[in-house]
Formats: sequence, C-alpha cells, structure tokens
Amino acid sequence: MAWPDSPATPSAYDQGTDDPSLARSQILDLHTKLSSVIANRGQPNGVCDLDANGAVPVARLQSLPYGLGGKNDFRSTPFSTGTPTDYFNKGARFGFANAADLGIPGFSGNSYGTLIVFGSWSDGAGGEGTSRMFVGGGNSQVFVQFRASDTAWGPWQELMTPEVLAAGGNVYTTSFTAAAIKSVSVGNGVDFPFAFTVVTVPAGKKLYLRRIWARTGSSLQPKIYTSSGQFTGDPTTDTDADTLLSDNSGGGSASTVVVNFEVHNPTGSPITATGYESISAYFQISG
Repeated sequence: MAWPDSPATPSAYDQGTDDPSLARSQILDLHTKLSSVIANRGQPNGVCDLDANGAVPVARLQSLPYGLGGKNDFRSTPFSTGTPTDYFNKGARFGFANAADLGIPGFSGNSYGTLIVFGSWSDGAGGEGTSRMFVGGGNSQVFVQFRASDTAWGPWQELMTPEVLAAGGNVYTTSFTAAAIKSVSVGNGVDFPFAFTVVTVPAGKKLYLRRIWARTGSSLQPKIYTSSGQFTGDPTTDTDADTLLSDNSGGGSASTVVVNFEVHNPTGSPITATGYESISAYFQISG
C-alpha cells in the first residue's frame, strides 16, 4: 500500500448540515490513507516506528557515531577483523576492542582498550583517510594503522608509551618490521641475517630498543645488534628491552645507527621454519 501523497479533504463532513451521500467518498478516502499510514510503519518510504522507550531504534538509523554516549563492542566485528574496504563510508566510530584481535604485535589474551576507526571517504581513492587508532592495551599505549591497499593494512605504529608519559612528552618512538623470507633453515647456535634499518638519532638524544618480538611460528629468537651491542628477545612474546643502542646526548649534530635484524637458533638441533618469518621492534629516542 503506497504512502499517502495528499491530505484527506473534510469539506463534506465538517458541518452538521452536510449531505451524508457526499461525505461517504471523503470518509472512505480518509480511511484508506489512515490504513496506508499504519501499513507503512517501518517500511521504505514510510514512517519510522519507535521502540518501547519512544526512541528511534538504532537499526533504523543510516549512520550513527557508534560509541558516543554509550557502549559499543567492536570485538569479532569487521571493525576489528576486517580490511580497509569495511571502513569506507563509515565516518568516525568508537568501540571496545582487544589489541590481540587487531594483530598489534606483542599483545595476547585480553588486552583491552578503545578502537577508533576512520572511514572518511567512499573508496580507496581517499588513501590514508581510512585508518584506525587503538588506545590502551593495559600499559597506557597508543597505536595507529593506515590503509596500505583496499584489502590490507599497513604496520601498526606506536605513538605513545609509558616512557613518553613519564618524560612529559620529551620522547618519541619509531617502529620497524622486517618480514623478508618465507622459509629458512637455521643450524644450532647460528644467527641468520634478516634485514637492517637505519635510524637517525638527533643531536642531544639517545636511541633505545624499547620492544622487540618475532612472529616466526617456531622457536627462533629475534635478535638485533648494532656496532655497540646486541639484544636477543623472546621467540614469541613482547619483550620490554629498554636497551641503550646509541648515545648522542653530547653530539652537536644528528647521527645514524645501522640496526641489524637476525633470527637466532638457541636449540640443540637445526630449525626449519616454513611460515613467514618476521621481526618487529620499536626504537625509542629520548633526551
């Protein structure tokens, strides 16, 4: 039944002297339009129905800033498990999430916080207008991640650590992920060169290895070394290293540090890893 597009006309039944024979057609028209209104409650091009509290149901809203003024659980939803395509045309939304579900390196179990998602454009042409941010995780941290393609996210980057808060903002971090080989055989006690990166340390600053972890699917250990030392992390879990890699606090100009990534075999027999071998690290530069 179509939604009425004109009002009912009461001209033949609004006076006591009106002719009933003339009123019948107008009363029938009124009845038909009232029936149409009732039939079109909650229907396309109709009128919205209300819930038991007299409010518009969430399901009837086309766009809602989820998480504003209420609870919203993003766990096991496309906002946590999906690709950038799932964010297109979604605007900014807020919800409860688990860092481990989001694939943020170093987190496992229940590492809860707030996920903020940004889908400010209708497709991939918006570039980094599609992104997400995670706040929390149990250690006062902030991470951001940007669209790499319509079907893949770029690496998570840590913006805020407890050290940043303690230093009153006089700390910043940079991250690096090495994922260069799909399979590798490493003999007992052998270090397998993996990748390297160059970190610039500003004058008056120090470079620390804040955190290191591996996602190798084996017992190979992540290992990082520079000309001044090395550090071997846990094979599968996040390790708070806080290892000083370079001290440029007395320098008058910026310096560069070459950081080498390796995997190390600590066992008594060779290891053959068949999954993607990856090492991630956060480097902290502070005054």
